[in-house]
This record gives sequence, structure tokens and C-alpha cells, in this order.
Amino acid sequence: MGICNIDSLKFKEDSWWYNLKQLQFVVEFDQDFAAAYKTNNRIPEQIARKLASLNKVDLLVFPEDFNAQIAEKIAGCFSGKPQVLFKNSDLLFVAENGEVDFSKTKDAPVIIDHFYNSWDDIYPIAKAVNSAARYKFNSKNGFIENTGDTNFKVKSENSNLYFSHHDFTKDIATVLNNSPEYMIHFGGVKIDGTYLLARSEEKCREEAEVMKKTGLKIIVDLCREINNYPNLTWLSEIEHSYERTTLIQQNILKKMELMGIKQVIISSHMRPEQWRPDIKRSQEESIISGISEFIKKANESGITVSIQNAMYKHYPSRLLAKPDEVIRLVTDLKTKYSNVKFAANLGFGDNLIKLTTGGKDNLNICIIAAEGSNLYDYRVPFSKTGNIVKFDIDKNVMVVFDADYKNVNELIDEKSFIQSGINKY
Repeated sequence: MGICNIDSLKFKEDSWWYNLKQLQFVVEFDQDFAAAYKTNNRIPEQIARKLASLNKVDLLVFPEDFNAQIAEKIAGCFSGKPQVLFKNSDLLFVAENGEVDFSKTKDAPVIIDHFYNSWDDIYPIAKAVNSAARYKFNSKNGFIENTGDTNFKVKSENSNLYFSHHDFTKDIATVLNNSPEYMIHFGGVKIDGTYLLARSEEKCREEAEVMKKTGLKIIVDLCREINNYPNLTWLSEIEHSYERTTLIQQNILKKMELMGIKQVIISSHMRPEQWRPDIKRSQEESIISGISEFIKKANESGITVSIQNAMYKHYPSRLLAKPDEVIRLVTDLKTKYSNVKFAANLGFGDNLIKLTTGGKDNLNICIIAAEGSNLYDYRVPFSKTGNIVKFDIDKNVMVVFDADYKNVNELIDEKSFIQSGINKY
């Protein structure tokens, strides 16, 4: 049933790579599915539609006691009619602790259903299958996700302090369980737009319950996805890309509304390589128009849009990226839209005092990181630079720690270092 939690649009875009690599796909219908099927026999059709972008689904695996006729009927929902197999009788399903005698598998398929961090974790199992050797493995050696249940709640003094979570494959609830320090020291998390794109609406609702229980707030950052090509663009003149951008925006805003998320960060992007002579407006005007449309859509859901400055020193073709340009843009848009603010990103080497005071009237979010490797937009903790950090911000400004930290302890050290230099008024 896990496939139901994957967002259809995101899966469709990923499928081209799966098809290119000619990956084989196995769909397991477990006991949870067997119970759900009794109340809703249209679930197989829903799953088949979600997987329709794949060239082929090769195998369908059912519980050993599942009705064979129904299994064949379900297989008919998929194009190419995949092979039907039953767990423990037609194949070996490796999923529990203990010894497994792979020599008895002969030519039967082997499904290695095991949590693992890397190929190194699963390679000995695959090697054992090929050599028909006896291999004893323990799931404790792999990565086991937690359920998301936690007794921690956000402390009021940390309500405006956020950490960044860029690994969209790992649920926030899992991160909190594995490292409770996040809940002790922070009141929120900043995620990339890809995180929401990778999850179904039902999955978003589930995660919203975890956030509600802990009091953790979320900021969505779209800046990594906004790059004109190959991802999101503000230019409506590039019809195909803009149409796709609009669909993705709608997808993200809807999920934000489902989860009760009220903050999103955006930025500009590069100048397009070509601009048709018949277009009557400049590229800057087109970007501002695209941003304005997004702000209006966000406002319908009660979402505040913070526009951040961006890297321009090594990307001279990036438009509306310098702090003074962005601050001026926010000031102009503020006359039309009440839900637009400024996000000061300290990670691009701009003067901290100028950056935090120049747009202080509309400053909503302060993103903490020091300039590192410009080539890869690598951000380092301020505490590692040897520089003294001192600036003033309003006590209601949200502070996001967004450098590349080695571990949670380094993040906590950075928090203490920054707090000692910030004067909140």
C-alpha cells in the first residue's frame, strides 16, 4: 500500500529514468492490502493508474493464502499483465532475522525486503543468493525507520528557530525520532518543495498530525527548484515550462494548505539564453509577473511568500538577485499584496548589517549560513569561519539554520554561536 503515498506527478517525472535503466518492478500486495480490498475493490485500478508511466510492471506478489482468481483479476488491471506469484510458495521473501538457506531457492525469484543505507549493507545478501550459500543476517545491521511517535513538544522560546531538512526521502517524523535534539533546540523545520512533491495528499495529512502533536512548524523553500530550466520558471513566455511550473505550484500550495503550512520562500532565476524579439516586455518584467501570480495564488490559501536574495557574484545572468534589487521588489509588491515579505539569506557573502537592516521593515525570515564554495553553493557554519557575527533583527523574525552541518551537534553549536551575536528588538 506504500505506493498510494507517492505523489502521482512526482512519480511520473521520475519514471523516465526508471524506464531508461530498464528497471524491473515488483508490486507487493501485503496483508494490509488484502484487508483494504475487501472494503474497496477499486484499489488495484488506482495503483495501476499511478504506475501507468512505467514501461512495465514485472511481478505481482500476494500473500500465500490470497485468492488466486482474484489475484489474476488484479493482474488484468496492469498493462502487459505481469506475472502473479505467491509469497513463500513461488518465491523466497527475505524480511526477518535469522538464517536463510538460499541454496533451496533454485530458480525462484528472491525478494530482499530489508531496510538498508547503502549498497554495502545489502551486497552480502545478494552475494549469498548468487553463491547459494547460507547467510545469517540481522535487521539491526540495517536502517529501521521509526513510527513518528514522539513525546517531545516545541519549547516556546524556540518557536522562531528552524533547522533545514533537505533529504526528501526521509520523513520529518523519522528525523525527530532518531535525533530528539531537534525538538529540544528548535521550533520548526525548513523543507524543499521536492519534499511535498514526493508525497501523496494522504501522506501529507499523516505528517500534519505529527506536526500538530509536536507543535513543529514548517517553512517550504522553493529556491532550489526555481532555476528556469530544467525545473521551475517564472517566464510565461516559455509556454511548456511555465505550464508545468503552474501545475507543480498548485500541487505544492494544495499540500501546504492540507498541512497547515503558512510560509514559503521563493527567489528569482537565471536570464534565459534566448529572448524572442517579438516579446514586448523585458525578462525582469516577465519574472515579476510570474512571481506576482504565485503570490496571488498563495494568498488564496493564507500563505505568506518571502522573496530571498540569491547568488549573483558568480552568476551575473541571475536577475533580481542582489539584496537591494530584492528589497526594492518586495517594497513595490507590498503595495499590491499584503502577503509578501523579505527573506535575508546570509549565505551569499553580502554585508550582514546592510542585508538585515536594509529590508528590516519587511524582514520575515533570516537564513543563517556563511559563504563557502561558490561553485556548488556550499554553505558553511558561521562558527567555522572565525568571524564575529553581530546584527539586529526583530524578535518575530524566523531564523533558519541552513549551512551544511556534519551532525546535529554541530548545528546546535552554530545555534548557540549565532544567538550570542543576535540582538532581538
